[in-house]
Amino acid sequence: MSNFSSKYLNDFNILKNAFIGFEFEFFTKDNISYYKLLEKLNNSFRELNIQVQGFRKYHPETKPTNNNYLITPDFSGGSSMVEFITSKIKYSFARIVLLKSLEFIRENGYTNEKCSLHINISFDDNPDGKTIDKVNRLKLILNVDEELIYKYFPERKDNYYAKSIKRIIPFKQFNYATDGLNILQSSLELPDNDRYYGINFMVLSDGRLEYRYIGHNDYEKKTNEILQLMDYFIVLTWNCINEPLTDDDLDELEEYLGKNINVYKNFNSLDNFIGSFPTINLEVDRSSSMTTITVHYGDIYNELYDLISNTFNLNNCTINYNTDTKELELVDSTMTGIFDISNWTIIDSTINGGVFDHCKFINCTINNSMIKNSEICITDVFNCKVSTSTADSETLISMSFFYGGIMNGEMPDGILRMSKVGETGVIGDEVKVVSDNDDFFGITSQNNYDEKDKGAKKGILIDTTKKGKTW
Repeated sequence: MSNFSSKYLNDFNILKNAFIGFEFEFFTKDNISYYKLLEKLNNSFRELNIQVQGFRKYHPETKPTNNNYLITPDFSGGSSMVEFITSKIKYSFARIVLLKSLEFIRENGYTNEKCSLHINISFDDNPDGKTIDKVNRLKLILNVDEELIYKYFPERKDNYYAKSIKRIIPFKQFNYATDGLNILQSSLELPDNDRYYGINFMVLSDGRLEYRYIGHNDYEKKTNEILQLMDYFIVLTWNCINEPLTDDDLDELEEYLGKNINVYKNFNSLDNFIGSFPTINLEVDRSSSMTTITVHYGDIYNELYDLISNTFNLNNCTINYNTDTKELELVDSTMTGIFDISNWTIIDSTINGGVFDHCKFINCTINNSMIKNSEICITDVFNCKVSTSTADSETLISMSFFYGGIMNGEMPDGILRMSKVGETGVIGDEVKVVSDNDDFFGITSQNNYDEKDKGAKKGILIDTTKKGKTW
């Protein structure tokens, strides 16, 4: 019994009912090949009677089983980033697998701010009849102690790969005088197209709940912290299955609503906004006329709230509202994104972190961010994940993962996947080009391209003389 976390010994009757699945993200050390990595994994896990299969495709259709785990690419962090995926494992054995996996990463890999450990929890065939699909989602959101988690992994606070789950509780339109708890619960819209929350509810349909809070530099060295949090996640989840909200839950909810409603209401008044954010210059059609701004403030305060609450300490910038196009522009900012930022034009700005959807960037520098469905113009992009977006001829995309978009700029390195190289696109020798069918073993950089490979490695290599082709 000494192997179990002392803090949760009294809860072992709960813990023993849990099934756990792990997803470990890490980088390979010393540029070892995927074949060598696969060999090392099999040698390491052979004593547990487990084989490891390597796949070319990220999250392949083949699923792990009790005696067969998977290793796949995870290009969101670069060409040497991989994901090790286990099957669903009974709690006691899951602890052994967890320790073995962390030891393997310490010896053969490393982790950085893009890496995380996902812990998937389910309960099957337990005497209490509790199943994960019966979890009270609002109760779980209210009960999770994110500050406890951030104490162990402080860098994950405000991390856009593990956003605070409490953010999905609606409050903007809530009225204490007329709205009851049933109305609030019915309006609780869980994210159905965004898994990047500390708790991922999207996988409930698969019979599991995924916790994504753990990660960042050297997470594999925090063995005790991970064991403690795994037990905490299990007990927390169990206690929210088939359970109603308690008086303490309702007090927690009232406190959360009151705090956020008061902050939001401050944005209703232009005077309150100016008093709270004196270094943010508001304009309408590039005019600072207070009369004009007052007339149009009601059209934009909701978007102002979303921008400022989704960024860290936004100051010393200009926000302009274009009345003809109904577009909002953020100019001359230094921004750190925390939560999703959508439908903004961002000009002459420096961005570090965040998730941007349906935005337009002009003359910006962007680092460590996720960009989706956006237009990128005259901008330098470093160490980002860019999907279904367009980069113009004066844009530089470096050390990034570019997926499903149109590349008209310069890309000296990084990964290009299922994208179109435009007429002005320049793809460097260090770019690795992959397809959905061939993107693990056999990846070949541009400088290893040989004429005889043209049919043999279709989708892996790119002939940069053929502009306008989709890869």
